[in-house]
Amino acid sequence: MQFLAENTYILLFLVVGLSVAAGKLNIKGYGLGMAAAIILGCAVSLPASSAGVKLQLDEFTKSLFYYLFMYGVGLGNAGASLLEQLTGIIALKIFLVGFVA
Repeated sequence: MQFLAENTYILLFLVVGLSVAAGKLNIKGYGLGMAAAIILGCAVSLPASSAGVKLQLDEFTKSLFYYLFMYGVGLGNAGASLLEQLTGIIALKIFLVGFVA
């Protein structure tokens, strides 16, 4: 535990890697998906915080992971559905009316 406390980037990427692996697991057609990140994050942070480990990251790393998260959510989910909705004629007219107003 002390090794991970001293090497915060290894701890961070270990949790991210385990979350991705656990998110892809399917048991009888059911899987955790993105909820695996929250579950594994809690499972790692609970014993670590009781042992006195604090994850201290610099501002660049915090910003980088935030931007990667927003990129993944925006383009993966919202961006694709927005483009599909704007392809129709009615949606284009509503967009133009909103743009002009």
